[in-house]
Amino acid sequence: MERLIRDIEATAIPGFTAVTELLLDLTFLERRKFAALLRKHEQTTLPLRTLDASLVYIELRAESRELVPEQMATSLAKQMGKPAVVLNLRKQSISVADWASATP
Repeated sequence: MERLIRDIEATAIPGFTAVTELLLDLTFLERRKFAALLRKHEQTTLPLRTLDASLVYIELRAESRELVPEQMATSLAKQMGKPAVVLNLRKQSISVADWASATP
């Protein structure tokens, strides 16, 4: 989690603090589930993994050459009725290549 937050902060894109706060607001059980998703990503890269937490919907994507469009996060936030975070993770690594977030 700390590595992800550092990666997001390093982008210095406006709104990064809102994303990091959403990740830090996960409950202990949600953090364990999130950590399990990250470990699975390290072992086998799937194109998409998700976590529907109580306060945020998180989508983990395997790194692609395209940046994560903000519209993707906006669409997810509207669909789920809560803030959404899309993280583009480097392949078989727990590090963020790109991110986007939105609120409904």
